[in-house]
Amino acid sequence: MLSYTRSDGEGGVCVSLTRILGKNHLANILRMPDVIDAVESAYVAHFAEPSQTLASSTAIEGIKAGFSLNSVLGFSAALNTAAISVAATKQGPSSSSRNSYFSSVFLLFDSENGELQGIFDGREITLLRAAAASAIAARLFARKDEKTMLLIGSGSLATSMVKGSAYSLPSLKQILVTGRDPRRSEHFVLTQSIRYPHLRFLDFPIFDLQEHALNSRYIVTASASETPFLKKEWLLPGTHITAAGANSPLKQELDQGIISSSGVFVDDKKQAALIGECRVAVESGLIGYGDMTEIGGVLAGKSRGRRGEDQVTVFDMTGNSLEDIMVGRLALKRAAYRNTGEVLEIIREPDTA
Repeated sequence: MLSYTRSDGEGGVCVSLTRILGKNHLANILRMPDVIDAVESAYVAHFAEPSQTLASSTAIEGIKAGFSLNSVLGFSAALNTAAISVAATKQGPSSSSRNSYFSSVFLLFDSENGELQGIFDGREITLLRAAAASAIAARLFARKDEKTMLLIGSGSLATSMVKGSAYSLPSLKQILVTGRDPRRSEHFVLTQSIRYPHLRFLDFPIFDLQEHALNSRYIVTASASETPFLKKEWLLPGTHITAAGANSPLKQELDQGIISSSGVFVDDKKQAALIGECRVAVESGLIGYGDMTEIGGVLAGKSRGRRGEDQVTVFDMTGNSLEDIMVGRLALKRAAYRNTGEVLEIIREPDTA
């Protein structure tokens, strides 16, 4: 971002110009192919030099019933960029209630001079990154002529899964949707049918999941479930599963038999072992780090992808800070070119202590 010096009567002060990009700004300036390229670059860079990217997370809970504050710090030495995302969430009164995001913000800093480069709608950055990740996994592992997508989940993450899948699989004809709340599934089908008129959306009760899984080879899970609901014996040979919902240690969507018997691909091995679908399998000794393949290695041509048409594959999507950094940098570049968003002036004073 730009900075300039202005007179304050006693000399000059340095002023940084920080761009603020909300949901609508991001939707207007970011195209799916460009976001996919950014996320692919993040995958490959992390695989090639994982030590160049650092991340840590902090959660504050118990301040008030059901309320939590979560932050993720990220740093890329290669890009001289630091980032922090903060989300305040409110858990509903029951385990079946959805999380309500009070606020979510993503900040991008220049680590060389400390300038705050951008302030973004954090939720939108996450959803755009997730859509791109879904598109990449579908292109790499799903059948090219796949006509049906089985989707478990009907929240905002599920909308990203549809967006990415529809982009990478032009052969898709119908999307079967289920979740714990039938009303939300019905609403999801109505809204997505308008957005994608060329696709046929159908919702069904969650207790019919086995029947539909037995007839599906492309399955995407995007729920907040803490109990596995998809079982190994329901899967057809050659099925691909993109598991996107298990983004915390408490969440789990897949039976461990699936993880231990499938080709498992992840965005980040260490993170997947801590918060992803692989966590329980790693902790119980069913799989080790060597049984997980980072998707960046597949994209770089250094690691093998699907091992035959009949292999069941799983992409354990946990997301990492480098992906968000790459998408944020792309957004700043596009916003500057189109001169969009709000600009905040921040005075930078030297530290004289």
